[in-house]
Amino acid sequence: MREQAPFFAAALSEFFTDSRDYSARAELILPEQEPGDSIPIGLAVSGGRMRWQLNLNQVRSARFPPERIALLRQMSLDTAVLWLKPGEDLKVALPRLKAWAQTPTPTFPAIEEQAANKQGKLRKTAIGREVIDGHPCVKHMLNAPDENNPGQVALIWEATDLENLPIKILVKTDGRIHGFQLRNVKPGQIDERHFQPPAAFVRKPSMAALLQQGIAEGLARSSQTGGLPSLEGLLSEP
Repeated sequence: MREQAPFFAAALSEFFTDSRDYSARAELILPEQEPGDSIPIGLAVSGGRMRWQLNLNQVRSARFPPERIALLRQMSLDTAVLWLKPGEDLKVALPRLKAWAQTPTPTFPAIEEQAANKQGKLRKTAIGREVIDGHPCVKHMLNAPDENNPGQVALIWEATDLENLPIKILVKTDGRIHGFQLRNVKPGQIDERHFQPPAAFVRKPSMAALLQQGIAEGLARSSQTGGLPSLEGLLSEP
């Protein structure tokens, strides 16, 4: 995937640089996804800022088997909120712990530079019209015709009734498909409270300290449930 990362980042740039205000439910699309799988993420966007909210109890996927979610729930790590703002550190909150921490936003300078170069070479071609989640859309194909890599292509559906907001994106690299689809899109200004941790939440000095609190609470609960399940189940692939 690392070799395809620049194209992937370039293809997603239209979505991540959009500055319109709206809220939505984002459904992730991952390789080898089974029919009926659902990985929903609550999304709020305003002026380039983003708020992502994940509740693993709503996820239906073999990637997150029930025993793994149960372990995370026991440690109060089954729900999380992330705040992203250009030029600032990433903020992460664990609502069940009423705590949050700030951490440097991951950066990949080499990939970002290559993605910027590819972005200028991408050709966007309208190839049809479809209705996605009730929205009439123009379907576009993105590729880089000057590069000898036909295995890299992206499809973007722009909703004409939402001022051409991209509501579905699929990126194919070497036969593997990643992407997402927006559902229940609600245009309009988002309350500022949604883009910062609640005042009642305690700020931890680091992500490590935030996670340690969850593990400590999980160990405390385990005294009543016969012990905390092995972390091996959490870290291994399903």
